[in-house]
Amino acid sequence: MKIGIIQNAPRTADLSNNLRHIVQGYRTCQDHGAELVVASAHALCGPGLHDLVSRDSFQEQMQRALQTLSRELGDAPLILGAYSTAPDMDDEEEGGAFTTQLTPYLLENDMVEELENGEVVEWEGKELCITTDDIPLQPGLDAHDIIIHVGSAPWHTALLREEAQRRQNEAINNDATVVYAACVGTAEEQIFGGGSGIYNPQGKNLLRLPWFDTESRVASIVPPYREADTQPETEAGTLARMLQQGIRDTVRQYGYGGACISLDAPCSTLLAALAIDALGSANVEGVTFGDAEAMAKTLGISCKKMDDRAILQSAKAELGEEEAEALQARLRAAMLSTHSESRGLLLLCPLSRRDIMLGHYTLYGESCGMLAPLGHLYEMDLHMLQQEYKERHSDLFGTLAEPQAPEKDIIIHALADCNVSAGRFIRENNFGLEENAIRQVQRRLISSALKRSQLPFTLQVSAPEEQLRIPSAHRLND
Repeated sequence: MKIGIIQNAPRTADLSNNLRHIVQGYRTCQDHGAELVVASAHALCGPGLHDLVSRDSFQEQMQRALQTLSRELGDAPLILGAYSTAPDMDDEEEGGAFTTQLTPYLLENDMVEELENGEVVEWEGKELCITTDDIPLQPGLDAHDIIIHVGSAPWHTALLREEAQRRQNEAINNDATVVYAACVGTAEEQIFGGGSGIYNPQGKNLLRLPWFDTESRVASIVPPYREADTQPETEAGTLARMLQQGIRDTVRQYGYGGACISLDAPCSTLLAALAIDALGSANVEGVTFGDAEAMAKTLGISCKKMDDRAILQSAKAELGEEEAEALQARLRAAMLSTHSESRGLLLLCPLSRRDIMLGHYTLYGESCGMLAPLGHLYEMDLHMLQQEYKERHSDLFGTLAEPQAPEKDIIIHALADCNVSAGRFIRENNFGLEENAIRQVQRRLISSALKRSQLPFTLQVSAPEEQLRIPSAHRLND
């Protein structure tokens, strides 16, 4: 018995494009003998739909797409996710509002069947439990032969270390084959990284699709088993590919011709290296107000040198010397954004997580840009990525110094990511940090909260439900 997985890169609400790629993936699986094919919850509709799913016109288009897809199928059924509507239980009036939710669908030749989440289906003498929930199924009274997750959750760094182990444990605990199908792509700040797989009841990995790549593949779920040949990847390598995908997808989705980067910021070299890997050196342009032209030449990208001294001198006469630093940052941001827009390039913001959370930037200055790829990375993460790139660009990164003031990142993580109050952190902290240092970070988090609301999109590396994205004074001020 063979099961195939389609790991596609769906576009948000682009039903015709997504349908075409699902059909291509299905035929690939069918050619390799698949008797059942599984795709992700976002395979057809794409992620990040928001309120669009509640429109009648979209629901009609989605149903037509499902019917069209069913007519393209052969003998193997297809399981994937799409949206369904159900009466809102909080609205007791007759004919009241409806809610939309991701639901599994079972498609056979010229037949579409909507399933309930977690519904058990009989297939080839086996019981299939099908769900759009990524959380592992806990053992219960009911036994299942195959547990199928049509995945819907975005990728986060923790999944690299935990995802395979979670599925192996689920298979062992339920004594069932576990099939997990995920998609690839970027929707706003969320990265969907793939990593689909099949695990037998003993926890052996029978199939593992790559992170951040589209692919369709088939594995047999009956003995003799052929275990997947998976090459372990470093955490830094996977993180780099995640950021590259986010940059590449954002540029494509919004119709830009490439990316523009200021080469004068502390993290400019790393950001440029990531953008080059994502887009190619021909599609990345650097801008410098200093002497970073040599860096651009080493990276192999074009560089535009700008001079702001004459304009700055004129502006100083109006505002005075005291505002010169902020004025220069904002003037350069205006020149950068104007240049990138005229060239049809996406302007990348070089701020890190610490910069953002502590407000270490000039509003409408260094924070200028449309995407901040490094905005969720702490200094240790940046150091890890720089080490990854050092092998290829040793002349650029040279000797890497250890991250400065790591205790600040520890405090930010506790207060902002884990939502631990400063008072509790002071009482329970095992890092030997001074109360004054903790309180100082706390004050900065509070005072820069409104400032952070003006920032460009970041690429979310950590699970958002664990974060206090814009900490409020009443949550942090204990």
